[in-house]
Amino acid sequence: MKIDINRALIAVSKTEENFTSTPSFHGINVGFMCYRLALTMGKPEPLCQKALICGLLHDCGVSSQDEIRRLLNDEVDVGVDSQHSIRGYRMLQECAPLRQFARPVQYHHGDWRRARDGGLTEEECFLSSIVNLCDRLDVACRKTRIFDLLQHGQESEIVIEPVYDYLIANSDCAAFYPGILAALHEMIEVDDFWFYFRAHYIETLILKQDLNALFPAQTRQYFIDIAQFFSRIVDNKSTYTYQHSRKVAELAFFIASKMGVDEAGRYQIFVAGLLHDVGKLFTDEEVLNKKGRLDNAEYKTIRRHVTDTRAILRYILDSEKVVTWAADHHERLDGSGYPLRKRAGQLALESRIMAVADVFQALCQHRPYRSSLPLEQAIAIVNDEASGGKLCPEVVAVFNQHARECYRIAT
Repeated sequence: MKIDINRALIAVSKTEENFTSTPSFHGINVGFMCYRLALTMGKPEPLCQKALICGLLHDCGVSSQDEIRRLLNDEVDVGVDSQHSIRGYRMLQECAPLRQFARPVQYHHGDWRRARDGGLTEEECFLSSIVNLCDRLDVACRKTRIFDLLQHGQESEIVIEPVYDYLIANSDCAAFYPGILAALHEMIEVDDFWFYFRAHYIETLILKQDLNALFPAQTRQYFIDIAQFFSRIVDNKSTYTYQHSRKVAELAFFIASKMGVDEAGRYQIFVAGLLHDVGKLFTDEEVLNKKGRLDNAEYKTIRRHVTDTRAILRYILDSEKVVTWAADHHERLDGSGYPLRKRAGQLALESRIMAVADVFQALCQHRPYRSSLPLEQAIAIVNDEASGGKLCPEVVAVFNQHARECYRIAT
């Protein structure tokens, strides 16, 4: 099983897209700007690629619609201690393959001199500053409506002076790494820089990069680390589902081990559990966190997350089995599940295990519409689902034998 790291980074860069009503392409734009600016400065290709990656990752800690709206509209005074930067730093620090980008992301709204005083290396200071400047350049382009002109094919009407003037007027120029502002001015004078702002152009540029040399070999732990990173982004979106993905993964792994699934299968089901709700990145947070019963339209919005999970995982993974097991967690043996209404003959053992693990962990966790349930009540509901033909009786029988241990894992 392999993960396409280029595609995974693009997926992370679109985190803020999930908090806006229309695509902003902010993450992918900033990544591209960082790469072009580093090239303009004559930096070696590996450092240019690191700048690209930092740009793609810089907003991975964003957790709400209001937060990204204020950031994109330049409505807050964001310093090095801004919450999304700290969250992003912590998530990256906990992911060994991406740890090298944690400190530049932490300081991407700060003065490069403060970053240096905080113990960052010269390279990290440069990376944090280039992200800071390109982040602000993206905001300046929105404020001066440059992107609107490009979107409507009105390149001839672009005037770059207001972009640079806005940037200078709303920035502490001394806060940027030496030489970086002059290089930016040189970069934005080049027509090709502006003409490249079509999402598929930038995405193709990223996909063509050979980024694997910047990362360790793809061991099993590497894969788990990246999967956990995605699960933290998902769980960070709602306090009510905090650590849900991790606990579902651990439950599925435990039940699979008791059912004789081999080591490779247990590893794959663990990864599927970590990633099973990644589609919730596209779920409206007001629906996700609603207190009270969902109406029909809201329930349909929730149901869509499974299709989104399948699409995202097919984009970044090469294992159709893992994609299927992750995306089957709401399917039921009697065909009453969603989104494909699969029936028993279409559901592998691993998919059935995922369904039981997801249901039980959700019952044991506090949600906006109810409190967490005690063990006995949660067990009763799981068994009712099995006797009613929805959950797999064989999986539930094994679950019953180890219910207290499952409860410990789930809570």
